[in-house]
Amino acid sequence: MARNRAVLLDLEQKAQNISGKELFDFIDKSTALLMDTMFDTYGVVFAGAYATSWLNKNIEKWLGEKNAADTLAQSVANNITSEMGLELSHVSDVVRKYPEVLQYLENPNDDSFFEDLAREYVSSGSGKC
Repeated sequence: MARNRAVLLDLEQKAQNISGKELFDFIDKSTALLMDTMFDTYGVVFAGAYATSWLNKNIEKWLGEKNAADTLAQSVANNITSEMGLELSHVSDVVRKYPEVLQYLENPNDDSFFEDLAREYVSSGSGKC
């Protein structure tokens, strides 16, 4: 990932100083470099998918546990889904401290959700939240 970011950043910086036909030529030449970089990434993705499938199949056979590799993948660094889940768990920890907010979340008003929360639980100064 760091290498992909470095390649993209380098190409962006070079492209900023080019315009017109030269820019189109630069993009055309850069496409090959990007494809090579992405191909390496896809190789890693396919290897990961194969390993996940192998783990799931064998752990289920050995231990009877289905989709065990999914649990392992939840803590992988740079996995946006995992990171979002962890952040949401932090939000949940905070919200649990405020029963009024929990009660509102049971039956929210979709049309005025954020306004209701701000009015009732933040702006009121009642110390609820």
